[in-house]
Amino acid sequence: MKLNFNPAKYGKDARGQASYDSSNAKMGPIPEGFYAATIDAASVKTWDDGGVSVQLTWKIDTMPHAGRLVWMTLNLKHSNKSKELKSKYMLADVCEAIGHQGPLTLSATDAPTELIGKRCDVEIIVLNAQPPKYPNPKNYIKSVRAAMTEDELRMRHHQLEVEASDEAQKRQEFNDDDIPF
Repeated sequence: MKLNFNPAKYGKDARGQASYDSSNAKMGPIPEGFYAATIDAASVKTWDDGGVSVQLTWKIDTMPHAGRLVWMTLNLKHSNKSKELKSKYMLADVCEAIGHQGPLTLSATDAPTELIGKRCDVEIIVLNAQPPKYPNPKNYIKSVRAAMTEDELRMRHHQLEVEASDEAQKRQEFNDDDIPF
């Protein structure tokens, strides 16, 4: 069975949601935030109920979490049409963020290997434990965006340094000797 997917049909998903599975029992979840990540592996899985999903493995490139893996399952054919639509929008977002143009042809034997090695920023959130299936908190990819350029990274780093310096200055200027007790 072949499934043609054209990311241009869906455009940007304003909802910023994704179906995704990630757990690592030896380490806690990666803290929430945006991280540079590269698609390390991609596969297509067909389910017994006729569902089809694209499974992406993301490798985090940002220190101190560099090398950690986060998994994303995108249900492109699902009995729950809401999950299916959400996944199609997220795959379109991924394609846009990594700069992939044109349709993807997917089948049980044809994984979207053209996505492997592509980089973008992923927004990771932490989902609470949901026993018994997920006894520990886990990461979830909420959204993706194009990777920041080196200049943007330097500018953002400088902005964070300035904000930290300003905050330190405010704390230093505060003098509690004037508070009457």
